[in-house]
Amino acid sequence: MNKEYGSFKIARSMIAIAQLFTFNLTKFKSLFESYSLDSGDYWDQFSIYYLFGIKNLSVSLFITNLILIFVLTNRFVKISSILHFWISYSFLQSAVLLEGGDQVNLILCFFIVLITFSDYTKNPKAVKYIIYLLLSLQVSFIYLQAAFSKFYVPEWQNGTAFYYWVYHNTFGSILVEFSFFNFFLGAPIVVLLMTWGAILIELTLAYSLFFSKISKIYAFYLGCVFHLFIMFFLGLGSFSITMMACLVMYCLPQKISINDILQRSNKV
Repeated sequence: MNKEYGSFKIARSMIAIAQLFTFNLTKFKSLFESYSLDSGDYWDQFSIYYLFGIKNLSVSLFITNLILIFVLTNRFVKISSILHFWISYSFLQSAVLLEGGDQVNLILCFFIVLITFSDYTKNPKAVKYIIYLLLSLQVSFIYLQAAFSKFYVPEWQNGTAFYYWVYHNTFGSILVEFSFFNFFLGAPIVVLLMTWGAILIELTLAYSLFFSKISKIYAFYLGCVFHLFIMFFLGLGSFSITMMACLVMYCLPQKISINDILQRSNKV
């Protein structure tokens, strides 16, 4: 893997994988409605799903998959980064079933476009530094806002939110089918630690903006475990992968490969 774009390539690949999961493991037509593809909004016309319309969603899906697979090849990064941004923008603009991860996808893809074209500036190194700094501020704010917004919700204040989310009709975990898991959640101290622990981790990730390089590595693995936990318990796979892509660009050095990450994890 190209060391210069190591973390950037890993992150964009993870975003593409998350989007492939969303588009192909969900009934594609359920993601759109005719009114969402032609709401009269000026910005609708730039969406790939608007261009092909509700009757040709299969064509849109085929092109979407081709572009995302193209992104995964990590070839012609400048062209693929623009196309990736277009897909992310189109979905956010036209889909009716959205989650926070879809907004984060668009933000990351925007920064990736800036990174890939920074080579055309007079001082690429300085420009990349500014772009990564702005990206880090954005990711830090996402975690900070996620943590502080919970302070005003009674269930998060009293430490019971985790219990209600796990047993939620829509987002609940399939693990509730197992008696051991129900016994596990029957302990108030466990629920309390899970609930307040999530807030503590989000605050830690938010403030890792100010950590040293070594401490950021630890924050990266903490964040990955946290999001894998969310994926495992709440089934938010695409969202979790997207947020781990954020952590790659937020916590890890710009010049890093997958082999570097694996070697560092062994040391941790």
